[in-house]
Amino acid sequence: MADLVLDWSLLGAYGTGVSGTTTVETGGVAVNVGFAAVDEGATAFTVNTDNYVAPGEAFDPNSALKLLGLGGEGGIDTTSVTTLDFTASDDAFSDSVQNVSFRLNDIDGGADPDNVAGSHFDKVIIHAYDADGNEVPVVFTPGADVTLGPDRVYSDDPDSYSPTDADASALVSIEGPVARIEIEYANLGDDAQRVYVSDVHFSTVPADPIELDGIVEGTAGDDVIDVLYTGDPEGDMIDNDDAIDPAAGPNDDLVHADDGNDTVFAGVGDDTIYGDEGRDRMFGGDDQDLFNDVTDIDRVDGDEGGVDFDRLDLTGKGPVYIEYTSDDHEDGVVTFLDTGETVSFRNIETIITDSTGGPDGIVQGTAAGEVIDVNYTGDPDGDMIDASDAILPGAAPDDDLVIAGAGDDSIISNLGDDRIYAGVGNDLVDAGVGDDTILGQEGDDSINANDGDDLVIGGAGDDEVYGGAGNDFVNLEEGDDLGELGEGDDTAYGRDGDDYIDGDIGADYIDGGNDSDTLTGNDGDDTLLGGAGDDSVFGDVGDDSLYGGAGDDHLSGGDGDDMIEGGAGNDEILSGTGTNELFGGDDRDVFYAGQTDYVDGGEGGDDFDTLNVWGPATVTYDGGDPASEAGIITFLDSAGDPIVGADVRFINIEQVVIADASGLDGVVEGTAGDDLIDVAYVGDPEGDRIDHVDSLEVFTDSPDDADYPGTFVEILGGPVRGDNRDAVLGYEGDDTIYGGNSDDVIYAGADNDLVYGELGDDVLVGEGGDDTLSGGRGFDRLYGGAGSDLVSGGAGDDMLVGGDGGDYTSHGAVTAGADNDTMDGGAGNDTLIGGIGEDSLSGGDDRDTFLGANINDFVDGNEGGDDFDTLDLRGTTETGGSLHVTYETNPENGTVEYFDATGASTGTMAFQNIENVIPCFTPGTTIATPRGERLVEELREGDRIITRDNGIQEIRWVGARQMTGLELARAPHLKPVLIRAGALGNDLPERDMLVSPNHRMLVNNDKAALYFEEREVLAAAKHLIGGAGIQEVNVVSTTYIHFMFDQHEVVLSNGAWTESFQPGDYTLAGIGNAQRNEILELFPELATQDGIKGYHSARRSLKRHEVQLLVR
Repeated sequence: MADLVLDWSLLGAYGTGVSGTTTVETGGVAVNVGFAAVDEGATAFTVNTDNYVAPGEAFDPNSALKLLGLGGEGGIDTTSVTTLDFTASDDAFSDSVQNVSFRLNDIDGGADPDNVAGSHFDKVIIHAYDADGNEVPVVFTPGADVTLGPDRVYSDDPDSYSPTDADASALVSIEGPVARIEIEYANLGDDAQRVYVSDVHFSTVPADPIELDGIVEGTAGDDVIDVLYTGDPEGDMIDNDDAIDPAAGPNDDLVHADDGNDTVFAGVGDDTIYGDEGRDRMFGGDDQDLFNDVTDIDRVDGDEGGVDFDRLDLTGKGPVYIEYTSDDHEDGVVTFLDTGETVSFRNIETIITDSTGGPDGIVQGTAAGEVIDVNYTGDPDGDMIDASDAILPGAAPDDDLVIAGAGDDSIISNLGDDRIYAGVGNDLVDAGVGDDTILGQEGDDSINANDGDDLVIGGAGDDEVYGGAGNDFVNLEEGDDLGELGEGDDTAYGRDGDDYIDGDIGADYIDGGNDSDTLTGNDGDDTLLGGAGDDSVFGDVGDDSLYGGAGDDHLSGGDGDDMIEGGAGNDEILSGTGTNELFGGDDRDVFYAGQTDYVDGGEGGDDFDTLNVWGPATVTYDGGDPASEAGIITFLDSAGDPIVGADVRFINIEQVVIADASGLDGVVEGTAGDDLIDVAYVGDPEGDRIDHVDSLEVFTDSPDDADYPGTFVEILGGPVRGDNRDAVLGYEGDDTIYGGNSDDVIYAGADNDLVYGELGDDVLVGEGGDDTLSGGRGFDRLYGGAGSDLVSGGAGDDMLVGGDGGDYTSHGAVTAGADNDTMDGGAGNDTLIGGIGEDSLSGGDDRDTFLGANINDFVDGNEGGDDFDTLDLRGTTETGGSLHVTYETNPENGTVEYFDATGASTGTMAFQNIENVIPCFTPGTTIATPRGERLVEELREGDRIITRDNGIQEIRWVGARQMTGLELARAPHLKPVLIRAGALGNDLPERDMLVSPNHRMLVNNDKAALYFEEREVLAAAKHLIGGAGIQEVNVVSTTYIHFMFDQHEVVLSNGAWTESFQPGDYTLAGIGNAQRNEILELFPELATQDGIKGYHSARRSLKRHEVQLLVR
């Protein structure tokens, strides 16, 4: 029970009139104050004036409601009616109140009605009613001159009183309960008169107890429903001995979480939990629990205590795929195939699904990683690729549904509109022709959607997506992703990570999302949005719309009539050819405009915008005043006359720079020395520069001779194009040349040069010397020339020609995924690496070596020179797979057939003119031993190491993998991670430590215990990147050293606890055949899946998203 007060000041400032109904909240009970005037001129308003209060009473003597009546009739009738209706605003209280009390003051008696001075005769009638409308007794305690009637008070005293006179006051008391009070005031005289009503005091009445319904209900918000939860409207609670089902135990709770992202802890008993809408976390607690109505991203944990048998009911949810992640099949992930939504579960003994029987229309893989194609027979229900066995609603016969599961899978679905879930692992997907839906899910995936209107979701990891022809929708999601959309009107979202997205032919819509992205529209009228981050956005051919978004962006329109908007940040905006509209947005922007452009610098942020044009030209400011920041630039011809129709109109530009282009020849030339030619290079005698928007209108971007160019392309001169297509001559010296953005032609010249084409479709020519050529992204053509050259195409379908000398050529598909490349080693003892994709490899003259050849490749050793070519097939089979070589009559020609782990054929490759066919710590880290710390590179088998769990243990195996700079460039996800001293907390590690990205560190803190119920967990170094003192680093080369015990151990490295080598599908596949065979000889049980699973992890290993909970 609470004591509350209706204080008239709650209606507003004193003097506030009351008319109609006004609601006043008193702290748990709302009072609806009503006033109705019966006689003309009757009013009610609050006053702050002295009123009588008896000693010991709590009424406010300066707060009252004044009831005024003009009188004049002299008869007995009502002047006004004031009502008080009570309504609970707190669920703890009833709508009725009790112990109501207030005072009526200034009750005047009647003078002679015929008195010229007028008469006063106040009468107040009060009725009170309960919630059912029954009248409740009202008790009056009148003053000496107040007369008491049956339900009223009035005065017979002829004197006139004031509000402070005790004799003219009456105390009103109503025990209640009361729901409504009516105060009827009558001025029976013929002159204006009033009475005063003090503030009203009352007590609450507790709400009636609500009958329990046996259901613990959540709200529409984000609830935590546990033993302390009291939000159920009927008062049902978890484990409160209040179950009402006769067949249930007292704590067998029925929980409906309702909407919102709820967390449910059902406690003991056989509980039934309905998740309802929202992203819920549900914990059954002890005994036999049943989970129902789960939705996307819910997490279900049956727990293990009591008489345990927990169930997850998925009936009515449609077809599902269940991927188990524990040996006892109690943990895993459910995927709803109709929607792609997922639910994770733990400690669930049985899952109830809709019964199917026989083939279920789903081609399922395993956790081992396999090739899933038309020859795959590993599905437990007999479903196969393109076997005309699709049975799901709406599916054509060859519309396959593939759920590959964990492992590094190769999925080739061929015909039909297929739906593919690649699962966890670094997967290769080739969807074939059709309108396919592909979910890469977690891992570094390579996805080729091929022709058709495809939907591709990359998922977590650094993915490569190739859209092919058709109008595709691509969502790259988390990671540093590559998206090559192919021909068609495509839509792509980069989301998180530093993404590279190329639209190709068609009117594409590309949104880079967060971080620093590179977007290229290529042909077509494209819309490109950089989003947050420092982005590079290239429209290329077509009438494009480019938006930089937040960040310091680089935007280049290319050919066509473009609209470019920089957004917030210090942007660089290049117009290119055509009639363009350029908008800088906020902050300090730099524009490079051409004829007929319109430029608006914008005024927001830290504003100082610069407009650059190539002359000859003149500028005319509005009003002749540069402070106007607006005007017109007029271009002049060679005679100095204005070029009609070529003007640039600009506004909001603080600085205009007109540069002289008359001396440029369009070629960035080096010197005879060792030059670094990049965007900062200013050594060209005519002033030409890299990416300086100074390429000339007449620009030949292909060599004269398609086989091998002997002389540089002739640059004819002409006006400036307004883009960054550079022509570069290195001349003599050991030069380093960076082409930068756009389509460049680079001749390195004599000596040993290092050339990077970077972005764009580049032509790189090494000429003389031992050159290193790297094409970068785009369709590049690389010519090594004379000398022992290292030629790497980079991303894109590249053509590589080694030229004379011992060349090492590697194509872009090694890093770019499914690209079909042509490689020509030329004369010399060349090494060619084919990689993924249908490649054509030609060694040319002399002794060539071919590595990385794969299914559908063609290898030609050729016959010229000192000829003895080698095809090295080691490491080209999938995990557990094999190959067979069939020779033709000429033993230098033949076919290689590949088989998966089951013995099924996965494809072939052909070769000719081949004489010979054959198949993670870094150094410097110290490891704690009984004799003190030793360098990891000095450890050998049999050395004794201190472990956290099992004391001193002997090393059973030591291995190492050296990573060259080229290998790291092709596989940047293998770059080492630097962990600075103290970065792991508690001054650990004691010294800087360089580890492989997948090396796991022991995390021991309160957050781990809170989130995972285990204080010690393992986290991969790559997932810790971004934390203070932890970063990926670029190195020229590195060596990863592994050592292994009889079981997985935790050891001291530079003073911090980290893991020893743990063999698994991924790690065994990545260390090379020789080391793998050595491990299997020592541990033959690891040749089987059961053996790998038996080599348990020393601690729980966290996933990327779980680690983020610990480092944020």
